Amino acid sequence: MAKDGLNKEAKNALKNAKQPMFIVKPASRMLGLDMLHVSLIVLVIILVALVFALVNFQSPVVQSCFGTSNAICTPPVHNASQALAAAESVIAGYQLANSSIVLLPYYSLPNMANATFLPQQREWFVRIPYRDPTAGDRLGNFSLLLYDSNLSLAQPFLQIFSPLLKTNDQTVAYGVVSLAGKVPCSSKPPYQTYVFIDPYAPGSMIAIGNAINFTKEHSSMLNTTYKMIFTTYAESHYANYGVLQTQNLGAYLACASKQKNFPWFISNLSTIFTGIPLSNITLQNVVISSDLNRTQFGECMQNSAAMLNGMALQATFYNITTTPLFVLNCKFQTLPEQVDSAYGYMLNNSG
Repeated sequence: MAKDGLNKEAKNALKNAKQPMFIVKPASRMLGLDMLHVSLIVLVIILVALVFALVNFQSPVVQSCFGTSNAICTPPVHNASQALAAAESVIAGYQLANSSIVLLPYYSLPNMANATFLPQQREWFVRIPYRDPTAGDRLGNFSLLLYDSNLSLAQPFLQIFSPLLKTNDQTVAYGVVSLAGKVPCSSKPPYQTYVFIDPYAPGSMIAIGNAINFTKEHSSMLNTTYKMIFTTYAESHYANYGVLQTQNLGAYLACASKQKNFPWFISNLSTIFTGIPLSNITLQNVVISSDLNRTQFGECMQNSAAMLNGMALQATFYNITTTPLFVLNCKFQTLPEQVDSAYGYMLNNSG
């Protein structure tokens, strides 16, 4: 009996050990879902809401305008291009100044200029870089304020006075002033070139020599005429030498420039000219030593007074008060130092 009972208990224990056991928990408040499933459901809801928001989202309209403190949109009367053009005209006006600032129009870099509208002041702030020839061509900035209403000059910066006279000329490129109201003489070569010289101005003989070389280099493209005028440099000699003797040098230069041996004449004259008026005998010797045609030269000198008056009127026509200056194709004005740059600009803007 005992043995049979023991075997029976062992058999039952062995049978029970081979059957898996399941633990069933009662349903909780999360409807039988564990935390993992709840988290997944919440994540799906968030993603659906995000998609819905993106579909229905509209970008806000950004109103671009030049507003004032009370948020009223008041766009400027003029644009940046118009402000830059007005600033170029202001700079060109400095060519009439009687100081070193007269160089500003020819050393400015308008292609690097920028203009910013100042809504509170209703003004344009314009900055134009320039090269300072007195400081090894170091770059500087000339700045000015223009009224938006009419683009007139409000204030120049820094320590620079206002131009003596407002002109409509424009500094259009490095070393180039475009003359307002003037049109190119020709649309094809040879292009008329005027070289205005006061023979008593510093560097005048060098400028004539450079003009001769430049004309020779572009002989098929240019027809160069030399215009002798008398500015404050010549006038400073009137008291000691008289008007006639002072201006006599200009007449000799103008008549000599009409002959092919003009370069030789300038070379000989440069060896004796010290910046003061020369006697008529001295100038005649230079004519002879330069092998000029004396008959042609004498006929020119007989008409020299009318010739010089005509040159003075032409200088007034181009508003020229300082020398030396080049006028290329009756439209573009430049200094001898920038004549190459101006020549290239003239070729691109004379067609």
